[in-house]
Amino acid sequence: MLCYVAGNMRFAEYLHIPFAGTAEIAIIGAIFVGASIGFLWYNAYPAQIFMGDVGSLALGAGLGFMALLCKQELLL
Repeated sequence: MLCYVAGNMRFAEYLHIPFAGTAEIAIIGAIFVGASIGFLWYNAYPAQIFMGDVGSLALGAGLGFMALLCKQELLL
């Protein structure tokens, strides 16, 4: 919900966020953050889950994709 509010045009102007109209990207980012938090929750001691290449490459590709959509490749 907070990510959608930050991506909304009126709220972005009020909060002085330079990326107005990126609500969809913010929701995708929230999904990635939720997946990472879920992984970290179940990977606490004693660790029983190994992410592997599929999970790490998917998270990296998603982060790179969002950077390309926001046109902020160099800040990544």
